Amino acid sequence: PADWNQAILGIQGRPGLLDNRYLAYALVSMRPRLAGLFRSNTQDNLNAEQVGNLEVPTPSIDDQVAIADFLDRETAKIDALITKQEGMVERLRVKRSTLILQAVTGSGAVGETVESPLGWLDSFPRSWIPRPMKCLAKITLGKMVTPVPPSPEAVRAPYLRAANVQPDGVSAFDELSEMWFTPKELSSLDLLPGDVVVVEGGQGGFGRAAYVREGLPGVGFQNSINRLRPEANDGRFLTYVLLAIRSTGYMHAYCDTVSMPHLTAEKLGRLRIAAPPADEQRAIADSLDRQMSSIDDLIAK
Repeated sequence: PADWNQAILGIQGRPGLLDNRYLAYALVSMRPRLAGLFRSNTQDNLNAEQVGNLEVPTPSIDDQVAIADFLDRETAKIDALITKQEGMVERLRVKRSTLILQAVTGSGAVGETVESPLGWLDSFPRSWIPRPMKCLAKITLGKMVTPVPPSPEAVRAPYLRAANVQPDGVSAFDELSEMWFTPKELSSLDLLPGDVVVVEGGQGGFGRAAYVREGLPGVGFQNSINRLRPEANDGRFLTYVLLAIRSTGYMHAYCDTVSMPHLTAEKLGRLRIAAPPADEQRAIADSLDRQMSSIDDLIAK
């Protein structure tokens, strides 16, 4: 057809010789082998001549139809099961977000509540105090990647970037790239247990947060990351608050710009939350840690 892209080849089985459904299944089964046969130095490619020369097992047309009918039935069952499991996972993720939001806003807490002056929640316990994030933690933006050593004493060291902070507070700290740091930079941009890393920019990632449970000696962070270093506050609680704010959609409105949204260090510092006393922060974080662990186990299963 005229509207087909040049990257697509159309194949029509000869009537009475090849069933198209059977052919599709046969080609799917051959794909792992094909990936190794037709690679070039620039881009993997299969042209019409190569496809035309492929040898496909061809039982009788009746057997082809029977095989295709069988696979249609069985793959439909598998697809239905996958859809059901994906639905269960999505419901668990919604439950996780709901539990976090309820906990960090004091929903259901015993005692008097007050109307919230904050844009992302309606009310919170009277004992909680609205505070900007900069009053709860020291905020530091990472450094820009430099292709050359900034000084003779500079060293290459691993660093965190936005991709290392995944949704739902998940961290991927085991796959790190390297860049140049001066000893002073590496010392000031360290990552200690209790820190919180927050993605600074990008359409899909800004505002994502993860808690640093174990120190990362010798590891720095890029300027796509803000580091929160809590001062007499629980970093886990602050992480859960940031996840809750992001789940409400408020983070997107807060960071919205004409081009690319950014949660700059200044914006992050001005972001106001309702902060309970430190011991209550720890109790909330402990409870959420247990609940999130159970939900994560179910999702993994």
